[in-house]
Amino acid sequence: MAIKYANAHGHDKVFFVDVYNHEFSRDIEMMRGGYQDNFYLQLARNIRRFKLKGNPPLGYIEKTIDISKGTDNQWKDVRAVYTDVAGDAMSRNFSNATGTQVYRDSSNRNDIIEIKVAHDKQFLYFRVTTAAPVTAYNQRDVNWMNILIHTKKTGSDFAGYQYIVNRKPITTKTTSVEKSSGGYNWESSGSAGYTIKHNIMQVAVPLDAVGLTPNNVSFEFKVADHVTKYDDIMDYYITGDSAPIGRMNYAY
Repeated sequence: MAIKYANAHGHDKVFFVDVYNHEFSRDIEMMRGGYQDNFYLQLARNIRRFKLKGNPPLGYIEKTIDISKGTDNQWKDVRAVYTDVAGDAMSRNFSNATGTQVYRDSSNRNDIIEIKVAHDKQFLYFRVTTAAPVTAYNQRDVNWMNILIHTKKTGSDFAGYQYIVNRKPITTKTTSVEKSSGGYNWESSGSAGYTIKHNIMQVAVPLDAVGLTPNNVSFEFKVADHVTKYDDIMDYYITGDSAPIGRMNYAY
């Protein structure tokens, strides 16, 4: 939509504001098609430059986590903690601005609220907390509690992510690690261990399965659940839950 105004120098001419075209937009909010999330990410980038060149490092420690044991004591001294807004995974049933259409969405499932990350010389460890108990895997979804990983290496990727974890759980303790062969097309690059207890999911991913080494454990990531159009990065703003949303990433 664009607002139409009469020209101050004569009502025989008009001008438009808001999302008039890709270059001249007054809106920061992301949109389907068009400029998508370009202005939103530009805003975020400039805020980070303004705020002391971004957030200070979280501080990392090398630590081995036994995911088969408890979920809390091992993680107490882990400082790489990432939080996500609670309550943003909600259903939608509301009319549009003109009252001509109703937007409905019921893809909300697991509301991700916190992620902790650690590593040792063999594994990456993730501890994902949700607002309510994690739903059971239904034996068919490829979009259940995914971890998408972006490394600094070049090559095939989906929206910048070279690897995805847990698209195809193998057992109740073992799940898939896959590498992009171009876009949202994946091929196996290994397997990972995982456990779920109440609202906490723990995952142990071999470093070499995601192209990392003990001397290079630098990457970006997001955790996403039940994104409907999982092969469209713009849908990570809209459906299911993503931490962080859209094309945003956490850095480790």
